[in-house]
Amino acid sequence: MEMALPFLPFLLGTVAGAAVTYIATNKSARQKMGQGAVQVADTVKSGVKATKTKLSGKTDSEAEKTISTEEEEKT
Repeated sequence: MEMALPFLPFLLGTVAGAAVTYIATNKSARQKMGQGAVQVADTVKSGVKATKTKLSGKTDSEAEKTISTEEEEKT
């Protein structure tokens, strides 16, 4: 069976390599990637916190007190 586009894997590899090289050598691109990762982590944390609040049946103020206490214990 012959591939319709035999150079497609080569082209995809070239594009992926160029993207990695750009991110590795461009300081502002690295900073933006880091900021994006922090935003994703914050979003996930907020979602987990909201889910815990809903599942626990506590009011928002009670949940905030519990979370604040847990954060203080970690430090």
